[in-house]
Amino acid sequence: PPSAVKGALCGLRDQRIIDSNEVLTPLGTILAELPLSIRAGKLVVYGAVFKCLGPALTLAAATCTRDPWILPEPHLISKARSAKRDLAPEAYSDHFTLVRAYD
Repeated sequence: PPSAVKGALCGLRDQRIIDSNEVLTPLGTILAELPLSIRAGKLVVYGAVFKCLGPALTLAAATCTRDPWILPEPHLISKARSAKRDLAPEAYSDHFTLVRAYD
């Protein structure tokens, strides 16, 4: 429906993928070449720009799979939380913990 197309174009403008004339921006041109979602693609591009590509790739890959922090059966919850804390005891972010877990 036209409303869905209008919403998609609005989202692409908000993400700075297209400009007000519906032409790809430089970022949009790069992302169009990547087999990733916009979110994961921007993470990879900005990771390269800011010289932290390794962790950015780890996080991009993690966002393309099921949530690794899904809690197990109720009797294993405390053990799972303890294991998560052991991965990154000083990290207050699931993202930092993911990087520590996979890198």
